[in-house]
Amino acid sequence: MIEARPRLDFAAGFTPFCAVEEMLALGVFEGKHCNECRGELPDSWFGSAKTAAMPGPSINCFGLKSRQPPSAWRDKSWIMSPDRRGWFQWYCRYRLGRA
Repeated sequence: MIEARPRLDFAAGFTPFCAVEEMLALGVFEGKHCNECRGELPDSWFGSAKTAAMPGPSINCFGLKSRQPPSAWRDKSWIMSPDRRGWFQWYCRYRLGRA
């Protein structure tokens, strides 16, 4: 797939606040999200990423607990097939060119 240019090739009206690599650099989800599917994501997104084998509030930019278990995501309808890691995985794949 061809990677979409950040904030330029998105659908009209879709204006995300942060690019994927910016979110990863901020330590989203306490550094533990999409780690198991990293192989499908460009290495360039992880240049400044804060990732961890074990999640921890000190990893994210606010120093706060910032993640919930997958069950909470399912309860809020944030997980839909085929993106079993939720909206963030959808955003990554959309950024890579998936419609």
